[in-house]
Order: sequence, then structure tokens, then C-alpha cells
Amino acid sequence: MHRSSRLSSGLLTTSSQSAISNERADKPPRERARGGKAGRLAVALLTGLLATTLFGCPEITGTNGAVRDNRTDKLLSAQSLGGLEAPPYSTVKVMTLHLALRAIKQGKFDENTIITISQHADDQDCNCFPGGNMSVLVPGDKMPVLMALYSIGLSHGEPTMAMAELVANVNRPTPVVGTGTSKAQSKVLEQEFIDMMNAEAFNLGLDNTHYTSVHGAPSSSQVTSVLDLAKLWDAAVAENSSFLTYTGTRKFPTLTWWPLSAAPYWANMAFPDRVYNYYPGIDGDKNGCCTNQAPGWQDIALVTQATRAGRSLTASVLLEQNQAAAQQDNAELLRWGFEQVFAPISWTDGSHASSVAAAHGMDCWAWSDVVTVSRTSTNALELIQWSTNPDSAAISKTATLTQSGASMGGVDVAWVNWNQIVAVYETLSRAGAPTVRASLYGTDDGIYPIASVDLGPGAVPEIERLSGQRVAVAFTNSGSFELRSLAVSSGGLSLEDSLSQYLYAHRVRLGQGTSPISGSPFGDTHVVAVVETTSNQISARGFEVDSVAGVISAKGMVTLGWGGDASVVRSGPLGHYAVSVRRLDGQLVIHFLDATGPALAGMDQISHSDNLVERTSIAAIGQHEFSAIVAERNSAGKLSLSVWDRDEANEAPGDFERLARIEAGAALIEDTKICELALGGSEGEYITSVRGVSGDLQLSAWSVASKY
Repeated sequence: MHRSSRLSSGLLTTSSQSAISNERADKPPRERARGGKAGRLAVALLTGLLATTLFGCPEITGTNGAVRDNRTDKLLSAQSLGGLEAPPYSTVKVMTLHLALRAIKQGKFDENTIITISQHADDQDCNCFPGGNMSVLVPGDKMPVLMALYSIGLSHGEPTMAMAELVANVNRPTPVVGTGTSKAQSKVLEQEFIDMMNAEAFNLGLDNTHYTSVHGAPSSSQVTSVLDLAKLWDAAVAENSSFLTYTGTRKFPTLTWWPLSAAPYWANMAFPDRVYNYYPGIDGDKNGCCTNQAPGWQDIALVTQATRAGRSLTASVLLEQNQAAAQQDNAELLRWGFEQVFAPISWTDGSHASSVAAAHGMDCWAWSDVVTVSRTSTNALELIQWSTNPDSAAISKTATLTQSGASMGGVDVAWVNWNQIVAVYETLSRAGAPTVRASLYGTDDGIYPIASVDLGPGAVPEIERLSGQRVAVAFTNSGSFELRSLAVSSGGLSLEDSLSQYLYAHRVRLGQGTSPISGSPFGDTHVVAVVETTSNQISARGFEVDSVAGVISAKGMVTLGWGGDASVVRSGPLGHYAVSVRRLDGQLVIHFLDATGPALAGMDQISHSDNLVERTSIAAIGQHEFSAIVAERNSAGKLSLSVWDRDEANEAPGDFERLARIEAGAALIEDTKICELALGGSEGEYITSVRGVSGDLQLSAWSVASKY
């Protein structure tokens, strides 16, 4: 077996690994090109078996495919049923570009260095500049290194050979910044560069890779594996992020060169924009093929990197029938890989056997603290503070406060500071009239009441923290939408401003005003309310709350269609919001909104062909602007969690924007909430609360992309 066939889980035995490593360590890189057929097939079958055992198997149509996580350096899946080693063709240029960028990084030349097309470079029998078999370059033509790098990304043979000669020349004991001055010298430089390629393959542990050319010209002894190809790509990106500039640009610059055949001037060649229409979020790819195969078979190699919700994976295939099949299989490998990474993982549960009659709310604070508010069957207001501990995988109640007869309807709660919460609920005023009340509580010594303020008649109140000194409260009142800003101090609450809009409002959801990411330039000014009317029309309404006096001003409206049970959250560090809506047919739709301009604006909406829900609650994913996690009461009445990421380029059709969905519980539930316990760059820790059919409250802790 080969080192690169081992899964990072370490399921292969140490003794087997040592024997293989010792056997192959005796051979120099050029002699390690190919192993025995039986051994390669055994490794291929075992690799595919291990991938299936661990995660299930990606459903690719070809024989050889792999996907790996370049952040964790972890192989997610691999199969090599067509033999472990296969021709790389023009994906060889990944290594050529990698070594060229390394020479630039080392200061041996720069992007403005002029490179000359040698006679040997011009003689290459390959894809020529500007494409196919027709070349416009002649020996002696010159171009800037920057243009040559883009040309390599376009898979042109002459600039690739010229670059190889240049890199070999500057790495000699007596460096020369130039290509070969004769065909004989160019061939020597070519071989020196090929030796550099094989040495780098050895250093990277690409045990099933051997190079005989700088650009991928077919050769029976030039081989690679899907594992090696993906690993090489990740190494190239890790060492020099500009690698993706040349392999992933969607708009090529007009390439310029200086023809030898005329008076000095720069000639130009424009290339069409590149569209990655086979999977969302593609950062770059490189393909290769050989057309001298059986009729209808092109033997395609393809390596692709994609980023979803801030997380990058690399997929590779070999021995594919055609380009469409290669793209389809890489799309499947990426879809499957991101599903593994983003599928929520439960790490603990907690429960409370109170009798929750109709409503509950929840909020999270800074890694460990959670608060829930409930209206019990006896109309008591029940506040519970919970503590979570990822290290011990525990959720435990730390404090409880019950206020008898205080609540008559909807309830919600928000943390304001580490030691203060504000609850909102329907109750009776001192005069006996229905009102929405906001109450401030301390949490540094159990839960204890501090002060309350009545906000007027209304129903289904929602609250969101704007800052450590301010909250926003929204509710409905006989068809009117009501919004209040409240100042919070250590001793109480005070009403700052009120806004009323008659909208035939039936229910309202309030979006997170404070960015979940520290350092947001829009800290405490934005509020987005999602309003459902009595006729099931859903709209999102933007507001700005002055950070000094709390004055509320409207910032426009976006119609979201017809449906029910919406939820809204601030998404990413800027002024973007994600809204989950259950359409009238039960389908879940995620809308993305932009609140950074003078008026709230709709951006895009995403959905999946099979994602039916009855209730939804939405939270942000990491620091990405257009990702979200949704806690659902699904069509079976149980808890599901789904993770979403918008295809910002709108290039790839299909159901790729839902990254993962799991059924998160077997019990029937009435309602669910979700909040962010902690957010990282592309991951998060979450708490879900569900209200069971018997009224019990169940909390669960989840990790998304942080445990993988």
C-alpha cells in the first residue's frame, strides 16, 4: 500500500504502514512511479471500503475520486477502483505553477520579469497559445511573467515550458534570469525542472505521483492518484494564495506579449470569461485530457476547490469519460464532503419537566450561558438559566424563577449583559387591561426581578438586544405592528421611542440588531422585523435605531411572498440578514436581505426541492454573510436541522445551496428555537430548545463544522 492511500483516521495498522514506508523509502522518486497491479488494486478497494465504512459513499459515476478538507488536512473519502495510479495529463501544470510561484515568493524573479519563448518551448506538441493547435507565438517572442502565469492557468504549452526553463535557470548554482539560449540547453533546463517536480512530490508525500513532463504530455510512466492530486492542490494554495488567481479567475485579463516578428509593440489576446456552472463557490480548477482514447472516451482528469460558508474542500477525479462526467463527479464529491463537514453534531442534552402551555423563548450568551422563558399551563412566567460546558458535554440548570399568574400569552427573552436579561410577555396591567410588559432581571445571584415597564396592549412580543444599554421590542396590536426601543441601566428600563404601522399584522419576528461578530461597523443600529399578515403575506421591514437617543426610523420594506412562521437573524459582520419562511405549500425558503444602504433591499432566495417544514427558527453560521442554520419542526412533526449557503455567483443550478440536513430528534414537538452559543470563522456552537407535545422543555447543544 502507498502512504497517500491512508485515511487520516489511522484505521490501517501501524505495522502495515511501517512495512510499506520502509519498502518505498529505498527507492528514489523516479523509481517510485508505479507499484504492482495487485497491490494497487488492493489499496484501491480498501480505500473505497474505508470511506464507505466511515461516512457512506459519494455516488460518483467514475472509478477514481477523492475529496479532502484542506483546513484540517483530512481525507474525507477516496476510491480508486480503476487502479491507484492514472495519467494526470494537464493537471501536471498544477505542480509547474506551484514551483513558479515559489520562485517568485523567494524573490528569484517577479511578475514583471520578461520571459522569452525559446525554440524548445515553441516546439511543444500540446495545447498552444492561444488555444488548440494554432499558435501565434514564435521563438523569441516575449511576455511578462504575469501573463505567462495566466497562460499556464489556461493550459497553454509554450508559456508553460518557458516558465519551467526560467525556474530551473534561476535555481542553478549560478542563477540566470532567462530561458534556454539553445534547444540543447532548454532540454537540459526542462529535465532539471522535472527533477524539481519529482523532488517536490517526494517532499509532499505524493507517493503515487511521477512526472516526465512539465505540462502533462502523455507518457506511460507519468502518473498520479486522486489523493495525490488533491493533496498537491492544497499544498499549492497553502503556500501561495495567489495560486487561485491563475487557476480560479472568472475574468481573464487581456494577455499581452511582444512579438519578435515586428517592431517593438505589445500584442494582445482577449479570452472569454470563465463560468463554473457545475458547483457553487468554486475557487478554481484544473483539468487535463488525452483524446487518443477509445471512441467516446476522453480520459479526463480534474481537480476542483470550492468554498462554502467559509470552509474549503478539494475534490479530484481521474479516468473520467468526458469533461461533463468529471465535473458532475467532482460536484458530487464536494456536495457529499460539505454534507459531512456541516452536518450538525449533538454533544449534549438537558431537559426541564415544566408544563409549557403555548409559548417559550430562548437566548444565548458568550459560549456558556442560556436563558429560557416559558408560559406554563397555570399562566406562570418561568425563567431558567442554563449553563453549558463543551468539555464535559453537559447542560445544567443553574437558576429558576417562577412568577405566578404573570403571563397570558406569547413570551420572549434576551440577554443584555452577562448579568442582565430582559423578558417580554403578555400580561395584565395594574388597572387590569391587557398589555405587553418588559421586565429586567439580574442573573449574577440566581434570577431576581429589577424593574418592569408596560408597553401597551399587544400580543406575540419579540425582543432583541441592540447593545449593552438598549433593546428593541416588537409586537402586534389589533393589526398594527408595534416597535419600541428601551434603554437598559443597572436599575431599570425606560421607554425611548415608539413606532406603529397598521399592516394587518398577525405575527412578528424581530431580527438580531447586534452583529454576532465583534467589530461590526453596524453594531447597534439595524433592526429587521418580519411581519406576517392575517392574509398570510410575509414582508421584511427595516429600521434604524439611533445609538444615542434610541429614536426609531423606518428603512424600507421587502415583500417575501406568501407563507407563515418566519424567522430572521443578522448574518455575518455586516448589515445582512437571513430570513427563513415556510411557504404555503410547506416548502422552506431562505431570503437574504441587505440593510447597509438607505433602504432595506432583497438580495436572493434559496430553497431545496425536498425541505418541508411546519415551524422554523434561524441562526447565523460563522462570519459568512450568506449562510444560516435552521431549526425546523419538519413535516413529520419532529426536529430537523438544516444548514444553508447561498451561491453568490448564481452559477450552478440544482439543490446545492442546502449543505446538510439531519433529523435531530425522534420525539414529536410543538415548537423549536435556536440561538448561537459561539461563532468562529466558518463554524458555530448552537443550542436548540423544543417544546414537546406534553409540554416538556428539551435543550440540545450542537456543533456545526467545528468538530470535523
